[in-house]
Amino acid sequence: MTGRGALLLAAAGACLAAAVVRHYGTRSAPGSIVPFPTGRANFLAFTVSGRIDRRAIHGMAATLDRAFDTEEVVDVLVDLRDYGGATVGAMADPLSLIAQMRSLRHVRRYAVVGPPAWAGAMINLMDPLLPVEARTFGPEDMQRAMAWAQAGEDPPA
Repeated sequence: MTGRGALLLAAAGACLAAAVVRHYGTRSAPGSIVPFPTGRANFLAFTVSGRIDRRAIHGMAATLDRAFDTEEVVDVLVDLRDYGGATVGAMADPLSLIAQMRSLRHVRRYAVVGPPAWAGAMINLMDPLLPVEARTFGPEDMQRAMAWAQAGEDPPA
């Protein structure tokens, strides 16, 4: 390859790498999914922060799987107020997909606080079609979301 050809190839590679980083982000600061106590073994709550990668999804899936192994019915709350997206690996992770399939049998109520507009629309659209009762709450409604998921009934507005 000539010097000019190598330079063109290097420039094309740099442009492709820049496009991938812009679209998918970098790996330098992975996000997290952290469970927080609810006082009930069959009520799981998670705070999702930053851009989620496969490692974070594995941790959440393992927590859900342990609960599904011991509890017939589980209620789940996910706080997405600081969610920054997900990597391609996280979105297509097999362990996550298995946990999602198992949740159709085990999750009774699924509360989501502060979802991005597209996620909230999808949750609300799919709610009548799935055996899981799902509801979205605004970023200011954490207490209402906790009460709804925990009590099994609608809290006052």
